[in-house]
Amino acid sequence: MHTSRYIRLNTHTPAHTARRPIMGATETSGDRFNLVAASEAATRNARPIARAIAPFVRAHAASARGMFDFYELACGDGAHAAMIARELQGAVRAYDPSDLTSSRFDAVRANARGAGVEDVVRDARTTDATTMADVVDAEAYDGIVVVNMCHISSRNAVLGMFAGAKKALRRGGLLFAYGPFTRDGGKFSGPGDEKFDASLRSRDPVNFGLVDVETFMDVEAARCGLVPDEEHPVAMPANNLLLVYRKA
Repeated sequence: MHTSRYIRLNTHTPAHTARRPIMGATETSGDRFNLVAASEAATRNARPIARAIAPFVRAHAASARGMFDFYELACGDGAHAAMIARELQGAVRAYDPSDLTSSRFDAVRANARGAGVEDVVRDARTTDATTMADVVDAEAYDGIVVVNMCHISSRNAVLGMFAGAKKALRRGGLLFAYGPFTRDGGKFSGPGDEKFDASLRSRDPVNFGLVDVETFMDVEAARCGLVPDEEHPVAMPANNLLLVYRKA
């Protein structure tokens, strides 16, 4: 259930400014490839996410050797796997997508083929975020990607994500967590995010709702030996953020 996606249509100006806004992170018809099967939200944000992640990956030593290995939690239809692998061709050796169920694994394969990265994006596997640490190999990856999961999953799933990252990442590896978040103890970026949070909590008051960067995400990351990158968090379109943690 925690891999469900909700479409956000917020266009208000964020009250908090992250350290590095992404420039030129919108799609143009000249560089778009066909996402064979993707949700509206994934189609809209896959390229900006890939372009935001790319500088961190290219600065990593494994990237220079073409040996950067990715794992994605809650991969959905594979739009992000396809876009990231395509954006970082020559730097990424392998990309392992995973999700709670196998219902969209055909779409994952189709999107990888459509992007021409089927040799990099491997067959998806089922993974429950709460028990990620039980199934991932130790120190097997340089990067972990999690898109739009933290606000629509149990807090145990988010804790499981951090525990899994602690085990799976090599030293210096990166955890990228994208989505809407609150800042500084629950401050919303604007009325749209506050309304969105209320809508989520009305559906599931225990598990759903925006998570705070400083008082929850940063704290739990630190418990697992993950420190915020100096550019963390990265400002993204529609008031979303890309959180970037590095394994010490």
